[in-house]
Amino acid sequence: MSKTEPTIPFFHTLQGLIILGRPVDGIIIGSTAVLGMIVSLRSMPSFTQLSFGLLCGILVLAGMDTLNDYLDIEIDKISKSWRPLPQGTVSRQLALLAAIIETMLALTLGYFLFNYQAILVGLIAITAAVVYSKWLKPIFLAKNIIVAFSLSLAFLGGALSVNSAPQIDLTFLLLQLLTFVAAFIFEVHKDLGDLRGDSLHEVQTLPTRFGPIKTVKLIILGYTMAWMIAVSFIFIMEVDLIYVLILLLTLVLLILVLYLLDKDPLNNIESTRRIMTLVMGFILLGLARLTLLNLN
Repeated sequence: MSKTEPTIPFFHTLQGLIILGRPVDGIIIGSTAVLGMIVSLRSMPSFTQLSFGLLCGILVLAGMDTLNDYLDIEIDKISKSWRPLPQGTVSRQLALLAAIIETMLALTLGYFLFNYQAILVGLIAITAAVVYSKWLKPIFLAKNIIVAFSLSLAFLGGALSVNSAPQIDLTFLLLQLLTFVAAFIFEVHKDLGDLRGDSLHEVQTLPTRFGPIKTVKLIILGYTMAWMIAVSFIFIMEVDLIYVLILLLTLVLLILVLYLLDKDPLNNIESTRRIMTLVMGFILLGLARLTLLNLN
């Protein structure tokens, strides 16, 4: 008799698909798009714009991340064996199908609810991520720059989705810079966890080129720079006590992350990334509130 593979319960497969899509990171990206809407409109978006802008951001990132896991399965077998694809809770074919559906659904919603400029930005981000994953991995820094570029387009896409000609001022430029710096350092932070797998597969990243100690120093510098950009809004916008308290809270969390990374970087990667996701979430909420507070 031939052995048959055990059937994986539907709930475990569904849970695996959700994990592949990284919904918490998706909420951050969707919130970044919503922030772009607020800055572009100079007012609060409608409930429809807000909810579907958030949903499109979540779906775009889910599609990109699921595709990335599909293409990086051999690396993840070494560095992240607990992920759904190496574990086998989600098949490669199902992951690819999920990535396609998530991406097409995001673009379809964007087409009917927003405008072609927003769709174009989404297509550029998705195309850049696919081109990197398929062809540019051997090029040093290509991963970090392209992924940061793709994710930071969430802010621009949100702005263009509700206003085809948003006002480009210092606030707009600083927010765009903040999203790029945060996305770049987030990706470097993630690369630190992929160090073993990337090294074996000759993927050129900052950790594989310079090692974990120098990479941690860069991560510390990058996160500090992102926080300082958030602080700079104190000097160009009217602020209140709530925003100052948010900055103080995120500073405490940032110091905790820097301590954990300095103490044992390789064993504290996932915990520190979760904390920094929380930090960026707080900062985005604070900036959205600050923007609304300063509306003319």
